[in-house]
Amino acid sequence: MSPVAHRLAAARVAATVALVALGATLVTCRGDRAAPAAVPPVPVPATRTQGAPLAAAPPLEVRELRCEARRDPLGIGESLPRLTWQVRPADDGDPRDRAITATELRAAATRERLWTDAADLWHGALPTADADACLWPGPPLASRAEVHWQVRVRDEAGRWSDWSAPARFTVGLLAESDWSADWIGAPGADRPERDLAPWLRTTIDLPAAPIAARAFVASFGWHELWINGAPVGDDLLAPSGSDLARRVRVIERECTAALRPGRNVIGLWLGAGWARHAAAAAASHPLACAEFDLLFADGQRLRLRTDERWEAATSDRTARGSFEIGDYGGERVDAARSRLPWCDPAVAGSADDPIDWQPARRFAGALAPDVARIPEPCEPNRRIAELAPRAIDAAGPAAWRIDFGRCFTGVVRAALRGEPGATLTLSMSDRTGIAEVAGQSSELVLDARGEGTFEHRFSYVAGRWLTVTGTSSAPRTDDVRAWAVRTGFDRTSEFACGDPQLQAIHDIACATFECLALGGVPVDCPHRERLGYGGDAHATLGTALPHYEATAFFAGWLDEWRAAQAADGDLPFTVPVPGGGGGPAWSGIVVTLPFELWRRSGDRRHLDRAWPSIERWLAWLDRHVDDGVLEPPASSRFAPLDQAFLGDWLPPGSVPAPMPPSEPTRLFNSCYRLGAMRTAAAIAAARGDAESATRLAEHAARDGAALHARFFREPQRRYPGRRDTPFLMARHAGLGTPELRAELHAEWLDRVAADPQPTGGIHGTWRTVTELLDAGRPDLLVRLAQRREPPGYGSFLAQGLTTFPEDWDARLSLIHACWLSIGVLGPEALLGVRPAAGSDPAAVGFRRFTLAPAVASDVPWARGRVATPHGPVAVDWRRADGGTVALDVVVPLGTQAELLLPATAAGDWSAAPGARAAIDHAFDAAGRRWRAILTAGRHSLVGTPPR
Repeated sequence: MSPVAHRLAAARVAATVALVALGATLVTCRGDRAAPAAVPPVPVPATRTQGAPLAAAPPLEVRELRCEARRDPLGIGESLPRLTWQVRPADDGDPRDRAITATELRAAATRERLWTDAADLWHGALPTADADACLWPGPPLASRAEVHWQVRVRDEAGRWSDWSAPARFTVGLLAESDWSADWIGAPGADRPERDLAPWLRTTIDLPAAPIAARAFVASFGWHELWINGAPVGDDLLAPSGSDLARRVRVIERECTAALRPGRNVIGLWLGAGWARHAAAAAASHPLACAEFDLLFADGQRLRLRTDERWEAATSDRTARGSFEIGDYGGERVDAARSRLPWCDPAVAGSADDPIDWQPARRFAGALAPDVARIPEPCEPNRRIAELAPRAIDAAGPAAWRIDFGRCFTGVVRAALRGEPGATLTLSMSDRTGIAEVAGQSSELVLDARGEGTFEHRFSYVAGRWLTVTGTSSAPRTDDVRAWAVRTGFDRTSEFACGDPQLQAIHDIACATFECLALGGVPVDCPHRERLGYGGDAHATLGTALPHYEATAFFAGWLDEWRAAQAADGDLPFTVPVPGGGGGPAWSGIVVTLPFELWRRSGDRRHLDRAWPSIERWLAWLDRHVDDGVLEPPASSRFAPLDQAFLGDWLPPGSVPAPMPPSEPTRLFNSCYRLGAMRTAAAIAAARGDAESATRLAEHAARDGAALHARFFREPQRRYPGRRDTPFLMARHAGLGTPELRAELHAEWLDRVAADPQPTGGIHGTWRTVTELLDAGRPDLLVRLAQRREPPGYGSFLAQGLTTFPEDWDARLSLIHACWLSIGVLGPEALLGVRPAAGSDPAAVGFRRFTLAPAVASDVPWARGRVATPHGPVAVDWRRADGGTVALDVVVPLGTQAELLLPATAAGDWSAAPGARAAIDHAFDAAGRRWRAILTAGRHSLVGTPPR
C-alpha cells in the first residue's frame, strides 16, 4: 500500500469510528467504483484514481494574478506583499483528479525582461504549499520598486502550464524619509479659506518624452492630477478616507502617456473634502505634496516635486455646507470660469493666459500638517454604472425633478440653461416629496449666454431624485447623467433564483452595499452621516464578503481602527472620522473583521496585525467588568455617556434614541464581550499562541457562568430583553450548560419556523442570520426573507424601495447598512457555499468549505458562482415535478466541500444517472441530513429532500 493510500485508509477508519460514536448510519452508493463507508475531509491526493486517460486532460492554466488582493496595484505599502493566483483546467475543464505538483514564479523590473526569460528580481520554485498564494519570495522590496511577475504550475502528469499573463505592481513611498516634496496650497493667510478648491500648476520643458513616469500625490483633502489639459487616471474623490488628524493616504499614478517633448503643464486641482471636518485638526484647507519620477530612454532620471515654484489660482468652484453630520453640502460652480484653460501648455505663461496666477504657498514648520503619509491600501473610487434620467417632471415654478430610477451614491453632470448670470440650485433626495435631504445642495452660476454645466468634482450625493430650481427651461434628458461611484473592487459572485422577491432582496442588498462603499470606508449611510460605524459593519460583511473581492478595502479600514486606538486600549465607534455613538459591539469590529478576512482569504497577516489591538481592547473592557457583567464606563472620550453603551440598534418598533444603561443593554454588551473573547481565543489558537487561547477561553467561561447566574430567569427560561436577541447574544457568548443551550436553541428554531419574522436590530438580525446558517437551516432564512408584512424585507419591496432603509418602518434614511446581513441569502443560503466552520488553519481560505444549499425551501431553482481564492464554486439546483431535485456542483481545484443535504433516509440522495463517479456519503439519522465529501471536480446528484 502506498503512503497516500495508507493515510487515506487510516483516516477512513477514524472517521467511521467517529460517525458510529455519533449514532450515524453509514451507507455506500454504488457507481463505477467501490466506495468506502465514509470519506473524511482529507486533502485531495495528487494522484489520478479514475476517469479519462491523462493524455485527454486539458492543461492547467494560471489566472487571476493579484498583489495584496488587487489587480496590478500601483503604490502598495508592503515590502513583502502577498501574491495570489488561481489555477484551473484550460477551457474550464473538469478539475476532477487534477493536481498541482509544483509551482514556479518569475519576476522582473520590466515586462520585456519577462519575455526574454531574464527575470532579474526572482526566478525559482515555490514551496509545495504555495500552490496559489505566497508572500514575495525575494528580498524585501524598496520604495518605488516596480515588479512584473508570472506564475506557472506543473500538473499530476508532470506537464508544465504556460506562463500566466504578466501582472504588475509597484511599491509606494514606504518611509517619510522617501519624501522631498513640500506641502503647498493657495496663497493667503496662515489658515486660508477652507472652502477653496484651488488650481495648482507648474510648467516644465522636457527634451524628450519619458519612457516611464510615475506620480506620488498626497493631499490633505481630495485632489485630481492633470497633465496638459486632461485628468490623469479615472479615479474620483482621491485619496480614500483616513484620520486626517494623524495621516493622509498617497496615490501613485502612471503618467507616461500624458507627457511629451517640449512644454508640459502639470496641475493639481484640490478640494478640501474631509479636511473641512472638525476632526481634521491638522489643517482646515486643501493642501498637497507630490513627487514625479521620470525615466528617459538614455537612462537619465528626473525627479520633480511640489515647492514654492508652483503657482496657484482660484478655480471655478467653492464648497458649500459645513461638511458636518447632516450638512455635507455640495459645490458652487461658476460656469464662466469652468472653461478657462488652467492646465493648457499652449497658454501657460503666455500673454494669452486669462488666469491671474500667484505663487503657491509653501507650508512648512508649524503650518504644515503633522501627519504621516501612507500608501493607498485599496482600489480608488471609480464610476461603476451610468444612469440616465427615467423621468423629468415639473416640480413647481422654475423647478424640475429628475428621477434616476433608483437610489445611488455618486456624481451628477447636468448641462443647464436659463437667464444669463442666474444661480440654479441642484438638490438631492432619497424620498419622494422632499427635494433635499442632509444638506445635499449645489449651485451653478450660468454664464453670460445663460448656459453652464454642473459636475461634481469634490463632493458627491446619495439619493434618487435630483431637483433643479431657478430656471424655466426643462433639462433635456440627453444633457443629464449620473454615475454610481464606489471603491473599485471587483464584483466576483453571481446569483439568480426562481423566487422574484428573494432575487430582488439579493439585488437590493448588493445595491445598498455599493452605495455605502465609497472612499475605502464602509459607512452607515452615504448622505446624512457618512461615518464608518463598526456596529453597522457587522451587518455589512454579510453582503460584502460573499459578493466582492473587498479584502483590501476592509484591510485598509482595519488599519485605521488600529491607528485610532487610544494608549489605554479604548477604541472609538466610528473610523476613520470619529463622531458617532456605539458601544462594545461597535468597537469590537477589530475582532470580528480580521477573523472573517482570515477565514475567507487564508491570509494570517490579518490576525497577526490585529492581535496587539485586540489584546489591548479586551484588557480595557476588563477594567469595566464587575462579576462577569460589563458596566458602562464612567466617562467616554468618543461619545456622550448615553451614546457610549448602546445595545441592539433599532429593533422593530423602536426609534433612534440614546440608551441609558439597563439590564438588557448590560446583558447585550456583556454577551458581546464574551463572544469577542471566544473569537479572540480562536485567533490566538490559529496564531499558535496556545497560552493566550487557553487563558481567554477560561476567562470567558468564568465570566459566562457569572453572567448566566445573574440574568437567566429560570421560571420563564429566558434572558431579559426583546424576544430573540437576548437568547442569540447569550448563545454567542456561550452562556449556560451545553444541554440548556441545545434545548433553548431547539425552542428558538421552532419559534422561527412558526413565525418567521425579524425581531432584532442590527446585531439581533446579524446573529439571527448567522445562527440559522450555522444550524443548517437555510430554509428558515429563506422563509424569513419571504415575509411580506412589516417588519420584513418584503415590506421594503412593497414600498418601492431600491435600497434598504435604516429602520424596519422606513422612516429614517432610505440608504443604510442596518439590514445587510441578509446579503448571504443568495451565496450562502440558497447556493449554500460558506467557509468551513471553526478555525482550522488547514481549512481556511476555502481550502475546505461547507456546501448546504436550501433545496428544502419552496424556491423552484437557484444557480450561481461563488468566488473563492482558488476559483469559483458553481452551484445549480432545480426542482422537478414530484419534489425531485437535481443538483450540479463544481468544486475548484485544490479544495474540498462538505456537502450537507436534508434527508430522512439514506437513499434520499444519490449520484445522478451517468455521473462520472459514485459519491461516498454518510446519513446522519439524528440530524436528518445526508453528508458527503466532494473533492475537486464536477458533481451531479439527484434526490428528494423533505419539505
